[in-house]
Amino acid sequence: MATAGDISWHSPYGTFNLRVAAILTRGEDILLCTVEGLGYWFLPGGRVRFGEPSSAALARELAEELGHQFGPGELALVVENMYGGTRTEHEIGLYYRLTWPAALDRDDLRGDEPGHRFRWAPAAELGSLPFEPARLVRVLQNPSGTLRHIVLLRADGAWLPGHLAGGAQSVLQFPVPRGQRQRSAGRAEPAIARHAQDVQVIHRIQQDQPAA
Repeated sequence: MATAGDISWHSPYGTFNLRVAAILTRGEDILLCTVEGLGYWFLPGGRVRFGEPSSAALARELAEELGHQFGPGELALVVENMYGGTRTEHEIGLYYRLTWPAALDRDDLRGDEPGHRFRWAPAAELGSLPFEPARLVRVLQNPSGTLRHIVLLRADGAWLPGHLAGGAQSVLQFPVPRGQRQRSAGRAEPAIARHAQDVQVIHRIQQDQPAA
């Protein structure tokens, strides 16, 4: 549920959201969420609030949606998701990997958020479900065990360098080496700047595949 303190705003150019989400697994299954009338599934989570650490935001959202307190997870993905038509939706998503506690029944999915529904789905079958962001499916099906920075580019190639534009869906992956993550503690901005100079296109989805 949106609140006045959410890091989310609208402008003439589009909408920005800072979101946190859980890659919550039980064996080979991933927990999915939907909202009544939405028409697709997504990973549980919600917006981060001003002054709130992302890990605390995720704990709050999961408690509201599922009715359980979860321990801190491991940050697995930083996802820039840009989509939309004439107005751009620009979302920064921080995805934490968590394991469903063995002491909890897998169907104990009650919470206080009205209209929310949950289901478990095998990771291998995500591609057969209406899931968003659809271009994140392959990433979720192939976890690396390291922090990754994923950029989901707009389908129309807007704001892309010429060699990336042209109508094809693109997924850029920026693996963050463990050594760099440790060195960057307390010096995040220089680390990010160095990392940005070493960007490589790891995977490109061809035009003949369905768009997200």
